[in-house]
Amino acid sequence: MMVGWKHRGTFPSLWFNPEQKIDREELAEKDAETKLASKVYADSRRGAKESNVGVGDIVLLAQPKKSKLDPTFSSERFTVIAREGAKVVVMSKSGLQYGRNVREVKKAPESIQPDDTSDEDIQDEDKASHDPQQAPPTSRNLRHTSTIKRPKRYDDHYVYRVFF
Repeated sequence: MMVGWKHRGTFPSLWFNPEQKIDREELAEKDAETKLASKVYADSRRGAKESNVGVGDIVLLAQPKKSKLDPTFSSERFTVIAREGAKVVVMSKSGLQYGRNVREVKKAPESIQPDDTSDEDIQDEDKASHDPQQAPPTSRNLRHTSTIKRPKRYDDHYVYRVFF
């Protein structure tokens, strides 16, 4: 072009010589590699994680908050019946199906089954908890305030009491 200089403008048609062949497949591969590297970097900086919700899992659905005291997720449990990418289809116990994004779904905590404990063990624990001599020690030293004295290094200081 102009005196043999390489044009660095915004027109891609002027970047290469018309005789030079462009390998479109190589260009597409290189573009895909750079996009993947950018995605990996952005995900690591953002702290993104893969969702562990799969078909057959018991999940909770996000619900709209009407006040700040409302819980984020509903207490009703749903079963995942399908998942495709970020879309999750869940079914309630009554048979209703809902389609949601995976970010609005979280695995429900497994319910804790009560252990088989006898009544005697429970009564022994109750007696131990009500015994005043068995009270757990506190981490703070709780002295009576009349026994607390000022340190000796403050004996020569006079404290003015302006406000009573």
